[in-house]
Amino acid sequence: MIQQRLTFYRLHFIDRKSGTIAHTFEFHAEDDAAAMAFAAVWNELGPMELRSSCGRVMSWPGSSDDA
Repeated sequence: MIQQRLTFYRLHFIDRKSGTIAHTFEFHAEDDAAAMAFAAVWNELGPMELRSSCGRVMSWPGSSDDA
């Protein structure tokens, strides 16, 4: 059996008004590229930040309709 080493990631959804973390989703991925592709699906929900044990991997500002 081949075992694959996966990295732990946290995707933080940021509240637009307060700038604090509203929700967090934890998951495992093969590498940063796979984690970013997985997280990008939720880009339209608003600001997000992807973190691993090494720190921030990427952040998304969210959609541009921040009225």
